[in-house]
Amino acid sequence: MKKIVLTLLMALGISQSAFAGVHEGVEAYKRGDYAKALHEWKPAAEQGHGEAQFRLGLMYAYGKGVHMYPKQAVPWFRKSADQGNSDGQHYMGEAYFLGAGVQRDYKQALYWYRLAAEQGNPNSQLSLGIMNGTARGVPQNLPKAYMWFDEVDPVVWTAMRSS
Repeated sequence: MKKIVLTLLMALGISQSAFAGVHEGVEAYKRGDYAKALHEWKPAAEQGHGEAQFRLGLMYAYGKGVHMYPKQAVPWFRKSADQGNSDGQHYMGEAYFLGAGVQRDYKQALYWYRLAAEQGNPNSQLSLGIMNGTARGVPQNLPKAYMWFDEVDPVVWTAMRSS
């Protein structure tokens, strides 16, 4: 029994130390130290940390610290999205909407955007508003477009306009 408890504690300690680097990776990424961010996120992503998976996907999607390779970004976004990470879900929607790393598929884009939007992801709410307002992948539905635009928090709208 002691052996089982010791093994469990060791396993928890290893996984906790891998996950501890996610925040350090965020700070490094903000400073433009992409090598450090990659060093912090990759082990955590490989061990199943959804936020690290999403952020590693971003690195591949935008070529930050790694070669820009959308086909490599998609599996990381997918792993994150499957865990319920709304940013991972949004970027899965983006991949399908744009055909970046996957074949363009508006139905899949709609699916992933909706999952993220229902969690309050403002980027996905805007994307759904645009899809409905411009008839991209769905019949044009201006009331539904307005509904999605209206979901976006006013503070977010202000921040988006000023950037």
